[in-house]
Amino acid sequence: MKTRKNGLLPEKQKNRAEIPVREYFFLSGGMFGQAVVSGFLTVFLFLFYNRIGIKPWISGLVLGISKAWDGVNDPVIGALIDRKKQGAKGKFNSLILGTAFPVGVLSVLLFFVPLHIDMYAQCVWILVIYLGWDVLYTFHDISRWSLTARITPDENERSKIVTYSKTLFEIGLALPKILLLLVDEKNLIKLSSLTGYPVTYESVVRLTAAVIGVAGALAMSLTFMAKERISVRNPPQPFLADLKTTLFNKTLLLLLLSTLLGSGVLNLGSNVYFFNAVDARLHLFGREISGTNLYVFFGVFISVPAAFCAPLAHTIGKKIGMKNLIILNFFSNSVLSTIAYFIGFRGSRLTVVMLLMTLTSITKTWQRIAYISLVTDSVDYVEWKTGRRMEGETFALSSLTGKLGTGLSTFMAGITLSVLKFNPAPVNGVVSAGALFQKWVWPVFMLGPVAGEILGIVPVLFIDYTGSKKERIVAELTERRAQTSELGKIKQTERVETKT
Repeated sequence: MKTRKNGLLPEKQKNRAEIPVREYFFLSGGMFGQAVVSGFLTVFLFLFYNRIGIKPWISGLVLGISKAWDGVNDPVIGALIDRKKQGAKGKFNSLILGTAFPVGVLSVLLFFVPLHIDMYAQCVWILVIYLGWDVLYTFHDISRWSLTARITPDENERSKIVTYSKTLFEIGLALPKILLLLVDEKNLIKLSSLTGYPVTYESVVRLTAAVIGVAGALAMSLTFMAKERISVRNPPQPFLADLKTTLFNKTLLLLLLSTLLGSGVLNLGSNVYFFNAVDARLHLFGREISGTNLYVFFGVFISVPAAFCAPLAHTIGKKIGMKNLIILNFFSNSVLSTIAYFIGFRGSRLTVVMLLMTLTSITKTWQRIAYISLVTDSVDYVEWKTGRRMEGETFALSSLTGKLGTGLSTFMAGITLSVLKFNPAPVNGVVSAGALFQKWVWPVFMLGPVAGEILGIVPVLFIDYTGSKKERIVAELTERRAQTSELGKIKQTERVETKT
């Protein structure tokens, strides 16, 4: 009796062409470029707007509304992508290349808000530029992730691609944190004294934004060179029907709910506020590290091991399943963060907290990789259930998951900072915080994410597209594609014979 592997018959498995190493580079390099751009915006945008005089609750509201709308329009863009005809290079490559450079340009303009106009006029600038950026970024992001679902029919290879790509994506997200060293108030004063020119926070951020915008766009365009290997032509149906098709994707809807529940908790928006407002210090090789320098050191310290351990997500997920990997990570993150909270951050205790946070950083990276793998697999389920392959809509809802969650989290950050009466403006190079902020910043910093983990784990428990059910569906789907392909060849032969 013939056996199957990943839904492919042995002869098909043997003849299947493996993905060339260069395509791992093209896809991962494009993801790295996009991560650096989006990571820079995540690290600097909210803080930058606060620094130029926009009140935290207003900037939180503006960015929250923008990102919420960003998520709402994702399904429409996803449906448009799904309805796009396949070209000579595939369905998604032209969109990837055509949006990379415009995204880079608009990313730069988000930081070039005029400084000498009314605050509400600045908010209008932000909204207009961000909405334009959002549309292009969404087309690029959905097309790029959709390509991961078509680059190979083999589940194991897809998992490897997602793991390697997500690893570079996480590195790209972390790199902008190092740039915070440039804008630490003490470092700016030293740099101004050394150069003889007044180096300001705003000038450094804007120059860096320009460099990252251009370099990131070049890297993002690399994904254009990756090849699609699954070709499925969807039967025609009305536009609204395409939107409704995604309602069959139970896995993705549960992940969406998980993210929303996990984001609606108190948070600081940027952890740099914590390190600049409390007396957290680290002594290393006879030197004292504090403030923004400590924030960057902390971020790099916990992120580097996570980057090196990220490839293990594929191995562990293969053994226990990606759903179970997410549940394991939810649980471990909650326990480790709670332990860290009770340890505290004063004196040498911060070192122990950093070690615990390194472990949570590793598991959170695994969690994000497992999440994308589940999303990618759900594309197969929707095709099996409806007869339509909906990469665009699937990854649009995945993008909506992240963006609505980020929007809600940003809004909650604005509320949190305002309730705690935090003032981000430095006095003589030092950020001062009131007694209320000092009292609650540590609980919010450590236990806010724990509350999010507890809320977020519940919907994941109900995901059932795993194990034998997934193996059976993949096998049936592979057989169905083979029959459709053979039928298409027969019809093509009949048309040729008829003409003859």
